[in-house]
Amino acid sequence: MTEQLRNLVVEFMSRFREGVNWDFKRTHHENNALLIHDILCLANAEFDGDRYLIYGIQDGSFEVVGVQEQSRRTQADLVSFLRDIAGKFEAHRTPDVKIQSIDLNGKDIDILTIADLPHKPYRLLEKYQHKGKTVYPSIYTRREDVNTPIDRSATSDELEVMFQERFGLNLPPHKRLAFLLAEAERWQTQEANTLFHEQFPEFTYEFKDKSDRLDEEWLRGEVGHYLPDGSWFCEITFHYYSTKIGSVDFASFDNGKKHAIRPDWAPYKGGRVYFYEEDTLRLAMQKHLATRDGTDYSKHIMSPNRRGYFDLPILSSTTVRTLWNVEQLDVETDKEAQNRIFETGMHALLIS
Repeated sequence: MTEQLRNLVVEFMSRFREGVNWDFKRTHHENNALLIHDILCLANAEFDGDRYLIYGIQDGSFEVVGVQEQSRRTQADLVSFLRDIAGKFEAHRTPDVKIQSIDLNGKDIDILTIADLPHKPYRLLEKYQHKGKTVYPSIYTRREDVNTPIDRSATSDELEVMFQERFGLNLPPHKRLAFLLAEAERWQTQEANTLFHEQFPEFTYEFKDKSDRLDEEWLRGEVGHYLPDGSWFCEITFHYYSTKIGSVDFASFDNGKKHAIRPDWAPYKGGRVYFYEEDTLRLAMQKHLATRDGTDYSKHIMSPNRRGYFDLPILSSTTVRTLWNVEQLDVETDKEAQNRIFETGMHALLIS
């Protein structure tokens, strides 16, 4: 991660300018009102990706000057400051920020990263003043390398873009679906096996029985090798109007008391390990079910040997690629051996 940040800063510097998602500062902010203003402008900017305040780079000349120890803010300082003023933000919703440090040309550079989340527009509900500067209850943003002036507000066109992002209206249907699934309480039953989103009824999902065998290591401790009475396996299909935009498999077990979305898998030493990959429909639907049911049944699953429990982890796409790129052993066909490999592999995933 440190190397990625270093490469990112070097790339920004090579452009000899500031941009919509990065801003150079020679020193840390001494004025908290100006810090809030900069954070709000970057957080609300129209950009697909994280945003950065980079300390220790001279604005204009882009010279690496480094930050002085006495002026630095730590992650704890930043979190404490935003927590103390959270009540001034709409819905107590503050931008998600973190500070990390890198060494560049033998000098310390601090990078304040603002996560790109669909909660825009971030704004204050009342004035915040510090050392003669005032941040107003306006909505700020950033165009190219220019912040909205502290005594002004974003334009109506800029506000429209922010609210489209907040409600997922700027996304293609398959990505918007994941956004809507996060609103589990807003899905209503249309027919016995079909649900629709109450505000956007063009989005639906339907349960379709597959009656497949449920013989995968991740569930062997819960249901055995075959479908017992009260357990079943089906497909959930998602539609936008009449167009199918995705599907996932759904497992119901323990006589229908528990259910989870069938996870992703990767090879591991002749067997398999199971997980949910970040930013996938499977994970979005699993979170949807967990919210709807009040319990996440992808956690505390009985292991195949019935002597313990495990959780299905969430892995990044980078980690998943790594699993698939490892040289694999011959596929193990003995079920007891498969179970042992699975338990070893899941333990390795959970502690990594």
